[in-house]
Amino acid sequence: MLYQAGVIPYVFEDGELRVLLISSRDTGRWVIPRGRVERSHGGHTATAKLEAYEEAGIVGDIAELPLGCYTYFKRGPRGDSVPAVVRVFPCRFRQQKKKWPEMDSRIQRWVSVEEAIRMVDEEGLGALLRRLREVVKE
Repeated sequence: MLYQAGVIPYVFEDGELRVLLISSRDTGRWVIPRGRVERSHGGHTATAKLEAYEEAGIVGDIAELPLGCYTYFKRGPRGDSVPAVVRVFPCRFRQQKKKWPEMDSRIQRWVSVEEAIRMVDEEGLGALLRRLREVVKE
């Protein structure tokens, strides 16, 4: 089992809640910034903060409490699949860096929550996007 932390970066534009999705590097599907939780990174929230920066260049305020978790199967280097559990944190967008480690290997898109739910493949992630609407306030 693989344990990951992820973030849903969000912002309010003209009163509308918008979220950031990024493309995965291997399949191009729409995902959120996420990565493996390593003790050296300092736990789930520290990992979530690091992944937001590395994968999307995002700096923001990460909530102390997660929205929840979802699971998916991560494809391994030999084509095998490993179950992964992702603990997801809301991240209020503050800024995007001009440069970040994975800026040339991913596409980004700010979209409404409804559009994000249609774009993601993982049902559990869709449920967490719905929950985000209930939890965050402008």
